[in-house]
Amino acid sequence: MSNNRTCYVHCNVLNIHTGDWIENCSISICDDKIAGIGSDHCLPKDKTKVVDATGLWAIPGLIDAHVHLCDEVEPALLDEFDLSEPKEQSLQRAVRNVRQALSTGITTLRDVGSADARSIWVRENLSRHLDAVPTILSAGNIITYTDGHCAAIAIEVSNKQEIYDAVKKNADAGADLIKVTNDPEDDEAQGRGSDPTLSVNQLGYLVEIADSFGLPVACHTFPSVEGVRRAMLAGCHTIEHAVPLNNDLVTELETSSSILVPTVSAAIDEFPLNDVINNFPGGELTPAHKTFFNTNVARDRHSPLRPGGAPVSVKEWLKRISTFLPVGLKNDNIAFAVGTDAGCMGTNFRSAPREIFFLNEFGASTLKALQFGTIGGAKALGLDNVGSIEVGKNADILFFDSNPLMDLTTLTRPQMVLVKGYQIPDGELNNESFN
Repeated sequence: MSNNRTCYVHCNVLNIHTGDWIENCSISICDDKIAGIGSDHCLPKDKTKVVDATGLWAIPGLIDAHVHLCDEVEPALLDEFDLSEPKEQSLQRAVRNVRQALSTGITTLRDVGSADARSIWVRENLSRHLDAVPTILSAGNIITYTDGHCAAIAIEVSNKQEIYDAVKKNADAGADLIKVTNDPEDDEAQGRGSDPTLSVNQLGYLVEIADSFGLPVACHTFPSVEGVRRAMLAGCHTIEHAVPLNNDLVTELETSSSILVPTVSAAIDEFPLNDVINNFPGGELTPAHKTFFNTNVARDRHSPLRPGGAPVSVKEWLKRISTFLPVGLKNDNIAFAVGTDAGCMGTNFRSAPREIFFLNEFGASTLKALQFGTIGGAKALGLDNVGSIEVGKNADILFFDSNPLMDLTTLTRPQMVLVKGYQIPDGELNNESFN
């Protein structure tokens, strides 16, 4: 370390745990860590670069717990599903995606699966093209049941030996977590699953083997009661695309250690924009709604991983979200994290603020929604060095010209973004419009 010190003075600093602001405060940074927080006279002055942050509001860098780093947002460019694609091409795509994330203040990303485990190699090579690299966790190869979701690019398993071999392959490749997909049916999601899906015992064995390698498990399950329940009972660390689907399931989740990652943004992006607007719960859209709906242009896109298109109508899907998600979001005993599915189904890498907005819209308080995208994400990823502005943690800090807890659209206009102490150049920030 070079022992470079920078002090951002006269700003308001958010205690993300309580929602309180420390006013007219200064943040001292040494290299990539936060070295001090307090009044100006408490911070080192010798050989310290001072940055005037008067009147700015500082919050922790955002965390997106569900992305596909090597995937392409544009519908016409689907090379990521070509297993013969050169890794350098995947790397260039990932560089674009990371730059987009950093432009909006997303400083930690969890990649939840890629073709040929290439996201692990990409993670290790991003620094060749970027001055600052966010904290990135990579899952490597997706694991699925026979003919399951993402089978075209996944490792298919049907018995214990295959499960063990698949987990070990990812662990040996340097994965930070294991991603498994499982889509069992129930009465509320007819036609979505297929046999044979993974049983609770099989999922539990996968979790056990992953744990023996020191790896948590993220389980994709299309939101069905049975899918979420199996992942929960098996002890999966996070449940992806999870929307609590009835009151009984909410009661079970209260005593579970699993963290839910709803990915509302991706679900909405799966449908044409006008269809979403016309069926969005609550009637007429506010300017805030329009700000976040304009972040992406949802397309009539059918992914090669979902040849039949969306499994339910936009009206039915929005009804499910608005009926069942609030029950979980308003329950303090159920943990959530922000995830967007960026790179998939047209969802871009600037979508974490949208997800925070939608979680607030569907029942979480403004503070809780922001916590899901910061300390909640850190918990989901098992990281203790990100998610809050505290001494010793990574200097991942966002500065805004107004209080984001008063207006979440403020998250679309960062004035400064620090990732591990490096300040993203002003010209690379997305601070004018989210459209």
